[in-house]
Amino acid sequence: MRDVADTFRISESSLLSRIKTVRIQKNEKPPQFQTEKYQEEKELLILFLNDASILKKVAKELNSDYFLFKPYQDLYIFIEKNLERTEQVSALLDKISDAELRALAADLIMAEPDSERMTGFIKALKLRKFKKDLKSVAIALEKDPGNQDLREQKEKVKRILAGLDKKVVRKTLY
Repeated sequence: MRDVADTFRISESSLLSRIKTVRIQKNEKPPQFQTEKYQEEKELLILFLNDASILKKVAKELNSDYFLFKPYQDLYIFIEKNLERTEQVSALLDKISDAELRALAADLIMAEPDSERMTGFIKALKLRKFKKDLKSVAIALEKDPGNQDLREQKEKVKRILAGLDKKVVRKTLY
């Protein structure tokens, strides 16, 4: 250590402090995601990975905007783009270049699908997306209360939500 410090004219203590910070960074654990909030997204992806025909049906109703959890959204986008090339979704695993995304897909393939509740999962995704949209429009309206376009957009989102589930809408809006 002393030889390196003398050669590069750096103090030995600064070299040691730099080495200690690198060791600390390597020992840190990656942040764990709270996936409980995104259970419906996870269940739908499990269904998609086990049966490509389900994805083809659902892709008509949902796009990637409905997936709020970024890793699930990325996986959905990848599956949707590459499904046309192969009929087996599980064969897409080898084509995923991102290691984390590949690991996520592998975990989801191993999970047991719950196809009986698929319509409930789709409905929950739609509700959550429109609630998020309503919240962002409400925030924009607070900043610009005179904007008529935002008011119309808010009413439109409210009507869509009312059509999906009146009970949930009442709890959300009032």
